[in-house]
Amino acid sequence: MKMIAFLDESFDSFFDLKKNDGYFCMGIFILPESKLREFSKVFKEYKEKLENLLQRPAHQRRKELKSSALRNLTIQQRNEAAKNLLDWAITNDAYVGGFYTSTKGFCNFTLRDSKATDQQISEELYTDENIKAARLDILAQRKSAVAESYMIGQIAQTVAGILLGFCGNSGHTFSIRYDPRNEQEDHIVFGEIVKRTMQVEKVMHQRKVYLGYSNTLTSSQCEGLQMVDFVTKDLKSMFKEHPRLLTDFNSRQLITPEINTTRHTVTTEVAGRKHKWGDLEHMDSSLVTSLFAPNSPFSLLNYHEIIMSKFVSCYSDHGTARIIDLNDFVFQDMVD
Repeated sequence: MKMIAFLDESFDSFFDLKKNDGYFCMGIFILPESKLREFSKVFKEYKEKLENLLQRPAHQRRKELKSSALRNLTIQQRNEAAKNLLDWAITNDAYVGGFYTSTKGFCNFTLRDSKATDQQISEELYTDENIKAARLDILAQRKSAVAESYMIGQIAQTVAGILLGFCGNSGHTFSIRYDPRNEQEDHIVFGEIVKRTMQVEKVMHQRKVYLGYSNTLTSSQCEGLQMVDFVTKDLKSMFKEHPRLLTDFNSRQLITPEINTTRHTVTTEVAGRKHKWGDLEHMDSSLVTSLFAPNSPFSLLNYHEIIMSKFVSCYSDHGTARIIDLNDFVFQDMVD
């Protein structure tokens, strides 16, 4: 099946690394290409419900409805308006997904990635000197590389892995669409995603999965791009409202194949041999309950059935590459 993946990003105080709670979030909305016309109709009906609730003047209704306008609605109003849209997504193979990191998590991921050895753990790695050096190195790379492409590279590779894993394992192919309005931003962020997608595809799959990209339509002309704007906003809100997703079982100890930990081990098979993939820990029941709270924008009451592969990705506060498994409700922290 041919799929179309709509991508959007949101960030604040991220590229200058000045605030630990700055963030970068990438949202994904993917659906079958054959369902695009039908989705557009359903989304327009959803948007009309939102407009009726917002009661914007006629001249404003002619403009694109951005996710920022939804802060003027209650979560209950949004949920009621979205019911038909979400029901349609569940029955028509449409899914959402994405990636999130705080500035702190990204810097610590870079530290682990650049300094990690089998012998270095906790105190040896997370010194003030090492943390400061990691930040300075990132900023130096930014100046010598093409703008922020150095910072986006690893994030883009993760997003590429999400798309290729989901579509490749399901027997689908996909193309990417994104909004072309910010030329510099597109060149940096989505240029890296396209490049990394082609690179990762060569490693992950023998057949062709990625079919290319398009940036000819702005979000005001495309319901799929408007939808992913909403998804990205809600995904960011989930991490902001549930910081434990980044901090629970957040060990400074490096995760390597040789280090024995008290956590469960996740394995994968490559060329007939099992390899350690990472460490696993079950979520606390109180966190699971809060994720299903009806007063949250990204409440799993709404999104659970349409999350790609039932997981979202992030960097934890201490910089582990973390998969949040929302099927079994476990954290999978990948080998460094």
